Amino acid sequence: MGIRAKQVISSRRLLEDKFKALKRSFTDTEVPLPKFWGGSRVHLSQIEFWQGGASQLHDRFQYMRDQNDSWNIERLSP
Repeated sequence: MGIRAKQVISSRRLLEDKFKALKRSFTDTEVPLPKFWGGSRVHLSQIEFWQGGASQLHDRFQYMRDQNDSWNIERLSP
């Protein structure tokens, strides 16, 4: 596993077409994983995103999962 080199593509459409082709190729089978692959599954009930702004006027949003497994979004004060 290494760092991938940058590759210029001609359009977003090309990227989407390649994704659709790959998705079709794994329709009836599992996507193969490298033997060294590992991971964890994280189940979130709440997460906050923020983006820094000028004069400390940050955009902050809190996402909270409700009983129906939907996300409620609230804007928080900076």
